[in-house]
Order: sequence, then structure tokens, then C-alpha cells
Amino acid sequence: MLSDVMLEAAQLESEFEKFASGLDAETPKLEAKYNSKIVEKACTILENGDPFNHYLSTWKKAYATSNGDDAIGSMIFCVIGSTQIINSRGIHNKIAGPSGHGKSYAVKQAFNLFPANKTYMGSLSAKAAFYKNLPAGTVIYCDDVDLGDDDFFTTLKQATNDYQDPTNRATVNNGVSVDCKINERTGWILSAVDGFSDDQLDSRFGETEVVADEAHEMAIFKRQQEEEFIIEHNIRPDEDMLVCRCMWDMIAEGGLVNIKIPFINAVHWQDIKHPRSFPFFKDMIRCMTLFKIMQREKVDNCYIATIEDFYQAREIYKKMEKSNATKLNANEYAILEYLSSQYGTHNLINLGRVSRMDLVGALNKSHNMKQQTIINTIHGKQTKNGNTGGLLAKVPGLQAELMANNVFGSGNKLWWYWYSGSVTKDGFTESIVLDEVKAKEEIEAWRKTAQIL
Repeated sequence: MLSDVMLEAAQLESEFEKFASGLDAETPKLEAKYNSKIVEKACTILENGDPFNHYLSTWKKAYATSNGDDAIGSMIFCVIGSTQIINSRGIHNKIAGPSGHGKSYAVKQAFNLFPANKTYMGSLSAKAAFYKNLPAGTVIYCDDVDLGDDDFFTTLKQATNDYQDPTNRATVNNGVSVDCKINERTGWILSAVDGFSDDQLDSRFGETEVVADEAHEMAIFKRQQEEEFIIEHNIRPDEDMLVCRCMWDMIAEGGLVNIKIPFINAVHWQDIKHPRSFPFFKDMIRCMTLFKIMQREKVDNCYIATIEDFYQAREIYKKMEKSNATKLNANEYAILEYLSSQYGTHNLINLGRVSRMDLVGALNKSHNMKQQTIINTIHGKQTKNGNTGGLLAKVPGLQAELMANNVFGSGNKLWWYWYSGSVTKDGFTESIVLDEVKAKEEIEAWRKTAQIL
């Protein structure tokens, strides 16, 4: 009911106080927020250094435990960066991985590198987001999202469908018309153990995943020990954190920007099976340009992306390309990979079929996966709005059947699985290649055309 949603929104205001303080007041000048040393260092990095890597290295000091975590921090910064680009389709991110492995902590440490009114971190129901009236360009983080909630799906679809325009909602409360909205260029970061069961949402979100190996778990344990030696509850930001905040204020002062990629025809892109992946990658290039906006050429009203921006975006994309292209998390991929390895003529008795008992045994040993996790991942799990679908609903070539314990029909009936698809065999290493000679020619040709127009 509308009144319940409005009540929830009101209750969330206490969380929002710090965020909202000063939003209606005039934005303080840089000199009032930062000392001259911070401003000078921020200027130096923006004009001559690598701002994006400064964000990443500062974030890693507070969170990351291995290079495998880079993709999470990089994607968070891309989500934030895209909110400043007027020709971006929008970058959003879903962080997967087991509970307790640092998903929300990763986001919190990244958000600390930006001004407080740029991000919102908290629990929001599907409709409460319409009543918060967060400023345009806000990046919202929702932890432990229920991906089986149809109402939340609907809100996300609407809010991410037309990134550059507000998402309007008209309803009635006690006979009075109420208009509310989610403002334009709102970025979304979600964390969830499960994957999307909706193709449309799946294609709009980049997929990253926390490292869940033994080394990462030991690093979490060490960090939990070190917490007892911290006296202050709220640690004051150090110089690098303040420099990051100052850099964003400087970038935002320049207003929204239009960024073009004139060499796009020189990019060889092999992943044509996933038509939304290429626009996503283009927006990643634009984000690299944004962070170096003070070092980039401006032609008319457009900034020009460089070959350097392409390579930096590709380096980030490579770390998440498999999950972004396949839309499979680590558990899903492990299941398909094992079934694929068993499918073939070498298993003549069962013709490549694997019983649930053998599948659970193998994955428990190799990936520490529990039986119910495997069952839910393959078949989906029941929610209040129905079944989430699971791998059987989204992966061609995966099959399951309840039948006898071998193909000759003897014994009790068991669940058997087999996978004859190719998703685990697709190569990703060299799927994005740039013809540098052609790229330079394309840049010059674009520049001349833009000047004529």
C-alpha cells in the first residue's frame, strides 16, 4: 500500500540525515572544504597523473586483498563516473559472492572516496526509491537484495531503461494524486549471493564477484583482528582519501560532459552474441576519459576519448569479461564447467550424464559447495513471487531429468544432469583488439568532420 511505502520512506530519513545535510545550501568552494595542499595535489593528478588509478590504489589500501578484487573497485568507480556523462547509457553493477566476504565493505570503502552527497548506502524497498527524491546522479547501493522480488525488478527496469531521463511514477493517496520520481542518471550497485533471473536486468548490470578463496578469507580474519586495535569508531580520512574527494569535486564543477570515441570503428569486438556488452564497454571507455577530462582534447562541445582510454578500459573489462559475457557467477560457472567436462563418449555407461549425488560430491570437494546451494543454483529457488528460474531457465544446453540411476533403467530414480553447450569453452583472452593504425586515422577523420559540422 502507498501509505506503507511512504511510512518506510519516512523511517529511512534518519539514515539520510548525513547525506541530505547541506543539499539545499550553496555548495562550499574547494578552498573551504580542503586545505591548499589537498587542492594542489588533486590538481596535479588530474592534470598530469592517472586519477583513476589513484582512486583504485587508495581503495585497495582500505579493502582489496588481491588483484582479483580490482574489478569490484574499478566497476564502482565506473558506475559513479557514468553519472557525469550525458551520452552514457548508464553503468550499473551487481556484486556476487558468498555472504560475509566483503561485498558491502568494498562498496563502503569506495564510497568514502567521494563527497557524501554523491552516494546513498542503505536499504530501500522497491517503491521507497521513488519517494526519497535523491539528486540526479546519485549512486545507490543496496545490500543483500532479494532477486526474487518482482516489485524490485520492476523498479530497476524502469530506472535503468532510460538512464538520461527521470523515472516517473503517478499514484493516488487518499484520493489525492501523487507524483514522484527517481531522478535521471541514478546509478545502481547491488550485492546478492544469487544471480539475476531476468534477462533484461541481467544485460544492464556489469557482473563482478568477491574473491572467495582461502587467502581472501584469511585476509578478512586478519582485518577482523586488527579492528580491536582501532580506537576511533569513525576513522578520519587520510590525505589520499581527501585528494580523491577533491578530484571528484573538480570534475563535477565542470558540469556534465559529452564524450565521443572517434576510433570506435578500429575496435575489433568478437562477443557479438551479447549485443548489450559492446555499449557497456564503450561507456567504460568514456569513464576512463572522464577521470582524465583535464587532459583530454575538446572539439566543439565534445571531449575525445584516446587510445590510452581504450586500453585502460580493456584492462578493467578483462577482469570481469567472462562473468559479464556469460552472466554466470562462480558457482554457476563451476557447475557448468564440471558437467561439460563429464559430457562425452568417455563416459559410456551414463553417456555423460552426472547424478546429483556425484555432482554434489565433486563440487563440494573442489569448490566447497553445499547440496542445497547446487540444487537452488540449477533449479532455482521458490520465493514469494514464484521460482527464480536457475541455470535451467537461462543456459541453453543444460538438461536435467529424474530417471533411473543409469540409462538401462535399473535402480531407484535419481536426478541426472548433463551439459552440451559451449559457454565454458568460449575464449575471452583476445576478444577485444584495437587496430592502432586505423584508430589514429579514424581520430583525424572524426576531428575534421566535427570541425566542418
